[in-house]
Amino acid sequence: MKQHITEKELEKFCEENENEATKLIKIISKDIDFIPLGTENLIFAEKVNIGKMIEILEQDNKLLDITNTYHPKHAGWGIIINGKEIKSQELCDALWEAVKTIL
Repeated sequence: MKQHITEKELEKFCEENENEATKLIKIISKDIDFIPLGTENLIFAEKVNIGKMIEILEQDNKLLDITNTYHPKHAGWGIIINGKEIKSQELCDALWEAVKTIL
């Protein structure tokens, strides 16, 4: 199971969403004491993990519902946030999409 977003996912998000990326970095940097030069993206990506994303979604008092489905033809995760449904094979990916919608 994927535990956190990838460095590439973070870089793409930051390139495409400057204002939202700034908000995310402020939230994540509260949990980091020291960042070795040249490792910023990797450290920030690892901090955007399943638990942190749930925490971010809960902090904003968003209506959040997380479900897991298993069917022989389809298994995956569903997240409903403020009436919008997000589906993914990986919980981490579904949460990341939900976080991006509220930043």
